[in-house]
Amino acid sequence: MLRVEGRGSRVEAGGARHAGRHAFAPLGKHGLRPGRMLSQAKARHPPIMLCAALAGVLVSGCSCEKPRVRPRPEAPFAAAEHPLMRVRLGEEAPSAWVAVTAPWRLTGPAGQLAAGERLDWTEVAFRGGGAAFGSQAPVPGGLELAAESDGAIRVRQTIGGKERERCYRGVLRILPTTAGALRLINILPLENYVAGVLSNELPKAWHAEAYKAQAVAARTYALAERNSHQRYDFDVYDSTLSQVYGGAGTETASAWDAVLATWGIVATYRTAAGKAALLTTYFHSTC
Repeated sequence: MLRVEGRGSRVEAGGARHAGRHAFAPLGKHGLRPGRMLSQAKARHPPIMLCAALAGVLVSGCSCEKPRVRPRPEAPFAAAEHPLMRVRLGEEAPSAWVAVTAPWRLTGPAGQLAAGERLDWTEVAFRGGGAAFGSQAPVPGGLELAAESDGAIRVRQTIGGKERERCYRGVLRILPTTAGALRLINILPLENYVAGVLSNELPKAWHAEAYKAQAVAARTYALAERNSHQRYDFDVYDSTLSQVYGGAGTETASAWDAVLATWGIVATYRTAAGKAALLTTYFHSTC
């Protein structure tokens, strides 16, 4: 268990799994930059037990009939400093439905396939060994759907026998699988992903410091999974198989405040070789 203490602070870890010296490190372009101790980063957080801050509460998915996506706050760093996350959305299935509320474009391995000002609900389906968009011919290598407006992509899937509709930032990748289904992957900047996680893992009324602790844990876990899954076509699931991500429609002001206050900060430990390494920050609702 990590314990974060405030001014004149130190970062401690209990338990044999977390041997070594721990720190919170600012994030670099490729994931991890050797970091300073939290006290050197001028932390102003009161004592807080990270485990207690990480009690997860699942929040129901958003309805995107009238998308209410929060404007993304201005990032403290240039876009080049933002690692990308690849999030698998829901379950693999023979088909799903997509819509876009802004100018959009659809691309495949050979280039652009379609574009428009808005996209009404359109079925994407596994057909003929590839991913088919509406009545178009199937594309074996998969499709990518992008929108000019952030958070304008809407996805309707069947999850556990129930229909689910959500809004997403970034790009939607649609991949055919060998099992005759489609795999939907949301590709978006790490910090946007973290904002879509926090309100699904913490109660809305919890203290801002709890949100900050969860932001650090969620960001660190995401990067650890990203670094270990580079050979796959996605990094994390959008469910409790990883951590719960609800897309742009579930973001809250509290979530974005925590993201901005901890931007790029991750939990690390010092290896025997003296190098900073990411912790895999597992958390549990009843730890």
